[in-house]
Amino acid sequence: MKKRNTKQRDKILELLRSKRKEHLTALEIVELLGEFSIGQATVYRNLNIFEKEGVLRKYVGNGEKTCYQYIDAHKKCKSHYHIICEACTKTIHTHIESVENIEEELINNMDFKINKEKIALYGICNKCK
Repeated sequence: MKKRNTKQRDKILELLRSKRKEHLTALEIVELLGEFSIGQATVYRNLNIFEKEGVLRKYVGNGEKTCYQYIDAHKKCKSHYHIICEACTKTIHTHIESVENIEEELINNMDFKINKEKIALYGICNKCK
């Protein structure tokens, strides 16, 4: 069943596109849409729909620290890893050779292919230390 477009859905998508280089939590999205009075449940429902439709990526974190990003901004996310600060939710796109070695080992020893789009390493960035 095709989801119909609503004004709220259009506003959420418009915001995600305008912040395409950022990783936003659902609560940040609610706050940024404050003037449109779009409720938290509506935002979460639409984020789930957008994720299923392949419009955005979901980076799972700690509770409210789960972040979302409009995919168009970083189509190359299949070729690198993400480091996410647990304090400020800043995301760094990076190549880490030792993690790539683990990926190669998993493929060779277990016939297991990693989805780089969904891998995120969590910690504290230099600014938040």
